[in-house]
Amino acid sequence: EPLLADVEVDVYVAPPALLEQITGFVLHRGALASMHRPELPTVAELLREARRVVVLEDIVDHTNVGAIFRAVAGLGADA
Repeated sequence: EPLLADVEVDVYVAPPALLEQITGFVLHRGALASMHRPELPTVAELLREARRVVVLEDIVDHTNVGAIFRAVAGLGADA
């Protein structure tokens, strides 16, 4: 049974070269998604009640961000 059988969503399949042309970079993981992103809170709203804040600067390898998020969640970071 297809994974998205009960979900009303359009799924398109394209060769890697076309996906690179659309996005402007090589998709080495083979997936691309587009969705509505709600308006983000301001920095002031995020920090209003935060006690532990993590700042990420000059992250070279984006795959490290997931590991960082998991680590700081374990340390109880608020923002």
